[in-house]
Amino acid sequence: MGFVSLNPVTCEELDPGDNLLQSPFWARLKERYGWQPYAFRTDGGGSTLLVLVRRFRGGVGLAYVPHGPDERLSHGEAALAEIAAELERRLPAGVAVLRLDPRWTHPLDHERLRSLGIVSGAVEVQPPTTVLVDLTQGEESLLAQMKSKSRYNVRLASKRGVSVRVSAPGELRDDFERWYRMYERTAVRDRIAIHRADYYRDVLLHDWYEGSDHSKPSVELLLAEHEGDLLAGIITARMGARATYVFGASEELKRNLMPAYALQWHAMRRAMEADCSCYDMFGIPPAGDENHPMHGLYRFKTGFGGRIVRYCGTWDRVLRPVTGHAFRVAERARHYYYKRLKKR
Repeated sequence: MGFVSLNPVTCEELDPGDNLLQSPFWARLKERYGWQPYAFRTDGGGSTLLVLVRRFRGGVGLAYVPHGPDERLSHGEAALAEIAAELERRLPAGVAVLRLDPRWTHPLDHERLRSLGIVSGAVEVQPPTTVLVDLTQGEESLLAQMKSKSRYNVRLASKRGVSVRVSAPGELRDDFERWYRMYERTAVRDRIAIHRADYYRDVLLHDWYEGSDHSKPSVELLLAEHEGDLLAGIITARMGARATYVFGASEELKRNLMPAYALQWHAMRRAMEADCSCYDMFGIPPAGDENHPMHGLYRFKTGFGGRIVRYCGTWDRVLRPVTGHAFRVAERARHYYYKRLKKR
């Protein structure tokens, strides 16, 4: 492989393909919440790269490449090291850690990368394992390849009268408020950290976004209801040929009616109608370990069939040894507190 050259471009020139987290929309969304976006195009115009930079306490800077580089850039340890080295030249002063989250599906050699100045990420930002459901096979085949229990639950929800609707423009703001209150209750129940309401509202509503229509995803709020009761709701985003399940919330009320299954099935059917070829469940635990605290999520998402995809993980290049290593230690401690101690 030859040397990778990155040339600065505007965020509006990003070409994400089906990669939501590398889109102009994502760049401007994160800019609204304290990140400074930088966009680059590879020499020859073959691919683009979004990098997000943020300053933390003490002025320590983190540069993060979400779901990038993606499949369009050459893979391998040498390629990742060259991309990191080129970004180091281009990044603003004060960045202590450069973090890359490649959307590559082959494993990388830890020792080889260490010799090239890259180590495993202090924390995983994006889920390293997901389920991708093939939508090109049609509804009947899609149902047939589900696990029997999931297929049964999809049909049970319909028989029991669970209805799913996509929030219409005139109802979206009120529906969102109801959904977010439910999401807050979900977060307390599952002991997960969430953003404030404005963040999810900005994902869902595009009134703040000034980019072109083709550069933003199609984002929808789907709600499952029964006899006037709101039971569950999900937010999905379509970018290119990929639809992604982004956020989900549910009530304890009437869980036996299987509203979560009805929602996912409806979302997949809408994605097929929009000519998407793939539905991304966006994150599962790394293995089917029954003792894992999120095994229920694993069982739910894998029940719809599809193939389990494991990305190559998160990788860090420490640009400032003293502040960079201290930042990584602090991140690990914070992650342990929120993911382990707080969940007990």
